Amino acid sequence: MTSDLTIVQLSDLHFRENEPVDIVRNRAKELADRISSLNGGEPIVLLFSGDVAWSGKEEEYRIAGQFIDLLVDRIIELIQGQPTVLIVPGNHDVYQPPQRPDVELKEETLLEEIKRIPNFFNFVSKYEIWDKYNVVSKYKVPYVSNDVEHYATFTLCNSAPFSRLHDDKGMHYIPSDQLKLISKNDNDDPQFVVVHHSPEWFQDESRLGFELALQRSADILLYGHEHHGESYSLIDEKTDSSLQVIRGGTYSVYDDSVSTFKMIQYSQAESCNFELREFSFQWNASARKYVQLGSGCTRTGILKSPSLAPLNEFRMRITADENGEIGQFERCYTFPRIREDSPYSILNDAKQSQYSKTINCMEDFFSESTGARCIEIKGASGIGKTSLIKYLYLQSIRRGYSPILLTPDDSTHSVSRTVDNMVRWQYGDYPERLQEFTSLPVDNKIIYIDDFDQIKRKKSALDYVRDLLDQFGLIVVSTGDYSDWTDFGDVGVLAKSFRICPFTKLERDSLVRKRCECKGIDSRQTDRLISTIDRAAHWHVALFEMTPTFILSYLDYFIANPHEMLSQEEIPFEDILEDYVRRSIGRAASKNSIKNVEKNVNRALAVLDQLALNLHERRRDSINLKDLSTLINVFSEERELDLKPKDLICLLEDSRLITRCPDGYSVCFSSKRYHAFFVARGIDAKLDINLNESWPHVERLLDEILFSINEDIIALLTKIRATPELQKSLVNRACELVMNASPLSFSGPTGHVSLSGLQGLKIALPEADTRKAIEGSTAQFEEKTADKQSEFEYAALYDYDPNIVGGDVPRAFLALKYVEIAGSCLVKQETTLLSEDKEKIRSAIIDVTPRALNILISSIDERYDEIVDSISTDFGTLFSDHGAQINFKRLVSLYALAICLSYSEIIAVHATEDNTVDRLVKKCGSGPIDRMLKLNFLDYAGREDEFCIEACNWALAAKKENNLVEGIIVSAMASSYVLRHRNILQRNMDKLIRDVFSCLGGNEKKARAALFRELSTARRR
Repeated sequence: MTSDLTIVQLSDLHFRENEPVDIVRNRAKELADRISSLNGGEPIVLLFSGDVAWSGKEEEYRIAGQFIDLLVDRIIELIQGQPTVLIVPGNHDVYQPPQRPDVELKEETLLEEIKRIPNFFNFVSKYEIWDKYNVVSKYKVPYVSNDVEHYATFTLCNSAPFSRLHDDKGMHYIPSDQLKLISKNDNDDPQFVVVHHSPEWFQDESRLGFELALQRSADILLYGHEHHGESYSLIDEKTDSSLQVIRGGTYSVYDDSVSTFKMIQYSQAESCNFELREFSFQWNASARKYVQLGSGCTRTGILKSPSLAPLNEFRMRITADENGEIGQFERCYTFPRIREDSPYSILNDAKQSQYSKTINCMEDFFSESTGARCIEIKGASGIGKTSLIKYLYLQSIRRGYSPILLTPDDSTHSVSRTVDNMVRWQYGDYPERLQEFTSLPVDNKIIYIDDFDQIKRKKSALDYVRDLLDQFGLIVVSTGDYSDWTDFGDVGVLAKSFRICPFTKLERDSLVRKRCECKGIDSRQTDRLISTIDRAAHWHVALFEMTPTFILSYLDYFIANPHEMLSQEEIPFEDILEDYVRRSIGRAASKNSIKNVEKNVNRALAVLDQLALNLHERRRDSINLKDLSTLINVFSEERELDLKPKDLICLLEDSRLITRCPDGYSVCFSSKRYHAFFVARGIDAKLDINLNESWPHVERLLDEILFSINEDIIALLTKIRATPELQKSLVNRACELVMNASPLSFSGPTGHVSLSGLQGLKIALPEADTRKAIEGSTAQFEEKTADKQSEFEYAALYDYDPNIVGGDVPRAFLALKYVEIAGSCLVKQETTLLSEDKEKIRSAIIDVTPRALNILISSIDERYDEIVDSISTDFGTLFSDHGAQINFKRLVSLYALAICLSYSEIIAVHATEDNTVDRLVKKCGSGPIDRMLKLNFLDYAGREDEFCIEACNWALAAKKENNLVEGIIVSAMASSYVLRHRNILQRNMDKLIRDVFSCLGGNEKKARAALFRELSTARRR
């Protein structure tokens, strides 16, 4: 059994002064053994819910103290953890209670009654949980849930006063000022209220106040006294809130028939949800041990809020995923980086530029929100604005706020009517709930508005916000990336604007790991998915969206197609984009109540194909609405379709696949990736009609492949279009470009001066700090790339001269690109390519790659001294030591080496799949680039044993031949392998340490120590 917190309830123990010591000792041991056997490492609370003693005598507490000490010591011995002991008094803990004379219930009388339990307070003083003059005492117990620390509040109530020898029902009393202590402060955590007597034993006025406090603030109530163990739930039909009530039985060491206890396992779940698993145990005299009674019971609830909270049903509804699954939203959620965009302060009646801050967690967001009345969250489509708004909504409930969530679909043109509707929907359609919400202090209320740009309103945005400020202490809105929501300087309050940053390496990895954990994907497969995503993010910058929407689409695709997860080493952009655009148009059609959704989706896609191809042919990125209407009409006539341009354009804009340009009279695709995707579909459709006439479209793409839009289109087209002519053209072009060059070599007369700076370099096994540094720098690089990408998202789409490609270096890059795309065809078109076509592609990979790389490295050779001098001139003043020049040379040499490593990896990965790797490996020769390709083939095919054998053989050969560069290369590739494969087998680790890292000038002892540290860190993570 595992949980976040375990509570062991022992009630009505009735220890007597003559209890046999051996029985007490034995029962403590057996109880501790039973508790420990069921504990999964979570904190344990030993909860005594009253009547520890039989008559409140000092000797009875001495026996009780021995029992508890033995129990605690034994648990510590077994689980290596300290349990928490909490005790409340009961009527049997009163020393010499009177008969039942009438007594006035008031403060002075209460103090006199408390003085009747002196021995109890002396007994519990060692546990530091009671101030003897308080009727209510609070105690916090720490626990961890989903790697987050929480504190469970145990509110202990003293119901012993006014206990009598005979009937004392309706006599017990808690003053109103003490009942206020039951109120909740931190609703992120549960509140357990522990008392010996249930509310029905209290005086009427005190009972009503106690019940109201429990209804508002308590999550779980535990009590004893009645010697019955049945538990139940109390549900408030109006608020949908519940109180879980657990009644203790009787734990006796002298009467085996009533020696019972309960174990309650508490688990924190999604959106303030929790689960209680309750098990009852009884002493079995014949077996001499505690046995479980029945199978136990499980109940669920939602933690109460310190303030008025929305209905549980509404909270559950907004956290459901696209499949209606509830329970994983917050667990899988990764908080994005949010950067202060252009914060305004009108305290001086002027905009004041402040230092741009970055927020990385929810706590920082609420901290930065302090004092602000309006907060804007900007971001592009799919960046996660809606999810962030929902997450903040749920988190604000936990912080004691009463929030409202407003979406465009739920808005009306009237502010007051909209707010009234939202309160009724989210808090309950009862007049008293509306009144309670209205009467809350303004500062306690927050309104979250998703997609503010689309909210229905009659007033201006500024007046709309001003109306809301009268009712809410904080307004949080999400808007589009380039939305001009309102001039904060005119609102009249402190306002801030934030922008959601792209999901770069750190956030992306966190999101993938959480999602995979929720879906039950093991760590090895998760690491492989992360590697695939990283490559796509770096190699297909324009196609890859650094948004949670795209990343989750990719994960969901592979979760739905697990067989492809095992073989595909490249993100299937075509399938993901196809699925996404269909769903986007389908949702827009359903929203607009359009019938025959599937038919209209297909028509809309066909029009987008025509639009994209029209723009591509004219090298344009946008089209005015008049020309688009004409295009739709022509298309409709040619296909005998009844399409209305205005309705179709509205549908496409609602789907957010096309967007209105700033001039208001033109439209363009909402991103370059959709432009490229529909151009590829448009070319494919043309090829279906007439291959020969349409082939010039493909030739143009290949001619201009070094320009990103064409590379993206051809990357998508190679999967969509299985045309042998395309592969033949790629291979022929690649071979013609570099056939006059020699293959790259790192030894003999063909050695390269640009690699001379590597002298003395050693690459050691990476450690945890190395991994973190790489991840951090990768995230920074990705963010800068994304910023640059957004700067010319459409302005430079076709802003290039197709005739400028010339010279050896561009030709080498072209050859490598052709080989890369041809290699991907081995994977994407394995069922359509003939054997001879596949053999030509394999030959081109092995033959063209080393020749093209030789051209690139030779070009660096020619300018090596010039480059080093340039770096020295720019940075030499920062370094005065002699070693600076050596480092400058090494920097240039590492750049040259990185070119070889990166291109061999890119080409190998695109061509590698289970069905292709064996023939590719067999084709490799003994040259350095062949070996690099071979290692990459084996790496990305998941051939761990073969990779390690090949790496070790190459390292030993490099050492034997005294080939410094090849030794560095194999060390770097082995080091990269360890970084990316945390679950590498021990025997293979040993090989790499012995034959690579220690063989090439390292120290085996140090290498093993470093490896141990790395593995320890990986396993902890």
